[in-house]
Amino acid sequence: MADSQHTINVLNHLLAIHNRSLPVYLASAQPWLGRNGAHALSVLEDIAKAHLAMVDRVGELIIELEGVVRQGEFPMKFSGWHDLSVEFMIDRCIECQRLDIERIEKCVQWLADSPRARVLAEESLGEAKAHLEALEEL
Repeated sequence: MADSQHTINVLNHLLAIHNRSLPVYLASAQPWLGRNGAHALSVLEDIAKAHLAMVDRVGELIIELEGVVRQGEFPMKFSGWHDLSVEFMIDRCIECQRLDIERIEKCVQWLADSPRARVLAEESLGEAKAHLEALEEL
């Protein structure tokens, strides 16, 4: 049986990865679209919605485990990116998504002794890899 506080801490880390992702940030600080930016923005909005849905699922499990949900904070570097072109931001999103995948893989490992939490982290990892593919296709 996993230590409950360890599981909650890792789940909060996983939650913050999704809740403070670059696509979530850009959903409220829309980049400059340019000529062909509408499709890219649509993809980013879909990713942000999926991230927030995962936040809800992870948050529910944290609460079920009697933990406190910690939202996390956006990285400061994001604040300088909100007014740049969506094309530029796609490259930044790809970079951030690759880092997030590495971070989520660690969460999966850290949750080895907590089957329910690990399954959720594995689902998160699968979604993150699919989001990376969608971003790379842009």
